[in-house]
Amino acid sequence: RRLIFDSAVLCVLAYDLAAAPYMAAWDIPLHGLPRIIACFTLSFWVSDICMSFLTGFYSEGELELGLSKIAERYFKTFFLLDVTIVIGDALNLWLDDRAGAVRFHVRFMSLLRVLRLVRLLRVVRLMRVVASVLDSHQLEHTKLAAHCFGFCLAILWTAHLLSCIWYAVGRVAPSDTGDHWLTAEIGGTGYLYQYATAFHFSLQLLAARSMDI
Repeated sequence: RRLIFDSAVLCVLAYDLAAAPYMAAWDIPLHGLPRIIACFTLSFWVSDICMSFLTGFYSEGELELGLSKIAERYFKTFFLLDVTIVIGDALNLWLDDRAGAVRFHVRFMSLLRVLRLVRLLRVVRLMRVVASVLDSHQLEHTKLAAHCFGFCLAILWTAHLLSCIWYAVGRVAPSDTGDHWLTAEIGGTGYLYQYATAFHFSLQLLAARSMDI
């Protein structure tokens, strides 16, 4: 059952790690479907914290199922990180509803973007889940294939993160001339075209090649 739950964790983690930088860079409001998904993921991570208090662990080769020992270990390891991220998600939802009513708009939106990016700390959780899944497989070729696949995903996620950062730089960073790489033509296109352009640039950057924007 825990393996099934960990598979669900991987799916939600994949969404969080992909959506958090994108929504922060493009300043996507949490309305409609994004808000529904945000509420679902928040509920999911709250349930994950509860599950962590009920999940045994191995200590010196023996499975420890005592609730007090499990809680003690969780408090000493990832409890603070997990709770911090969940609180950040909850504040993000709460503050997003009040964006229009806040007068100090610039500072407020900066705080909102930081809270959205707090979810990137879940990459630590991703490493924990992947390690747990790999430990359940004893075949070396399975572990090798999983490591290669994970390495490819890490490259793609790095390119995704760089593309979001690059777009954010072009959108909000100060400029002496007032010009950015986001020209009026690019800036007036849809989200998909803007993201594809930024993602293409980030791949070129990772490959140490140059391109014109």
